[in-house]
Amino acid sequence: LWHLLEKNRSRGHDLLAGNRLAWARLKHLITYLEDHQHGQVIVARNAENHVVSASLMATYQNRAMYLVGAYDPDIGQTGTMPWLIWEYVKLQKAKGITLLVFEGSMILGISQFFRDFGAYPVAYTQLYRNQLPAIVSWIRELRT
Repeated sequence: LWHLLEKNRSRGHDLLAGNRLAWARLKHLITYLEDHQHGQVIVARNAENHVVSASLMATYQNRAMYLVGAYDPDIGQTGTMPWLIWEYVKLQKAKGITLLVFEGSMILGISQFFRDFGAYPVAYTQLYRNQLPAIVSWIRELRT
């Protein structure tokens, strides 16, 4: 998976928009999930045993999660990514896991891909607390 992500990144398809800290965290996450048996990288190979696509999947509290996936840009999209996810869904269902979470995207093509598996969007609420002194907040409101 890491090799495919790097290959896509070198071709201008940077999953994390050049954020070095995010890349380091992703690499650490992959290692952590595999070391603690909370996740795995699943791969699809072609007839020449070349990795065509790969996905990072995690399991936690009776949930399976699709975290990230990539395909080989030299080969292009071959349909193996949906196949990988479907095979993972079947494997997890056999283990008794009933919920697959796509840590999703609002990008139309990606969200449609997830919906093809029966996924539906769930909005996450974010709470923001302004901790500026009252006078600074008041001045900022005057400026707008």
